[in-house]
Amino acid sequence: MESGLSIEIAITLFLQSLGDWLSSLMRFFTFLGNEEFYLVIMPAIYWCVDASMGLRTAILLLISGCINTFFKILFHGPRPYWFDSRVRAFISENSFGIPSGHAQNAMSIWGLFTTRIKKNWVLWASGLIIFLIGLSRIYLGVHFLRDVILGWVIGFLLLIGFLRLEKPVLNWFIQKKLVTQLILIFAAGIMLISFSLLPSIFLGSWQIPQLWIQNAQTAAPGILLNPFDPEGVFSSSGAFFGMALGAVWIYRVQGFPKPGTFQQNIGRYVIGLLGVVLFWFVLGKIIPPIDGIPGYIIRYARYTLIGLWITGLAPLVFIKLHLATPNKTMSEIAINSTIG
Repeated sequence: MESGLSIEIAITLFLQSLGDWLSSLMRFFTFLGNEEFYLVIMPAIYWCVDASMGLRTAILLLISGCINTFFKILFHGPRPYWFDSRVRAFISENSFGIPSGHAQNAMSIWGLFTTRIKKNWVLWASGLIIFLIGLSRIYLGVHFLRDVILGWVIGFLLLIGFLRLEKPVLNWFIQKKLVTQLILIFAAGIMLISFSLLPSIFLGSWQIPQLWIQNAQTAAPGILLNPFDPEGVFSSSGAFFGMALGAVWIYRVQGFPKPGTFQQNIGRYVIGLLGVVLFWFVLGKIIPPIDGIPGYIIRYARYTLIGLWITGLAPLVFIKLHLATPNKTMSEIAINSTIG
């Protein structure tokens, strides 16, 4: 395996030899694959454009994140700047390298957009963005070529599976009573955590090679490697539970939010993001860091609140502030479908 990585290092070194002038451009394309980018764009889609598409994007992204963690721990491969001190770390990461989460998310999320907006220019633009996001990860020194290719493959397979299972699973789900729906959502979140961390059980006494640690600290001083940290998994699972919970609740009470006027949409987005910041940043500062399982439970609860705010509480606030009107038709259908 290491001989193959040595060959791929040459690709990274060649791209980096093209000059630092590319770094800003590559950082931009990497940003288009960041979870933070999706989690800023997704609420805008949900609140202001197409609630169904926004919710689908969020659920797919969160599932993709947990699946990526599973494979990262399973393969526990290095990043280029961990493996070879010649590689510059334009940015740093503390998780394992293979597969690339950016490439995987780009393929699944931007691919999902192409299935919703069936226009040739969207297909070509999405394809270009997916390619450039993957390329940026190689240039920036955080992924090998194989990491990116495997990320694309997993992302594509995830997208295909999501599109095929979405309707039958949703039709089965909405026939359940409310209590059963809530139990199923919570169970799905716990399954995501369990699945993501499952490979850790089989690694036994495996340790991160000292060379990886040394190279990583030299390239990015102050950034400690912690690839087994489950915080991200608890964050994704909590957000999944909160978003699904909020969607079920708001769908039954008032229906998903319809697009409003330009002024209404601006108001929704500003107020909605303020709520996200409140739950994410302010609560993160108020609650002191706690190690171990209690800390993970608190993180899970905080991200549950963030998800619940985005899909459920924020639309209710929009109605109270006359930035939206109840979608009664949808809520009546939902309520009728779960009675009996």
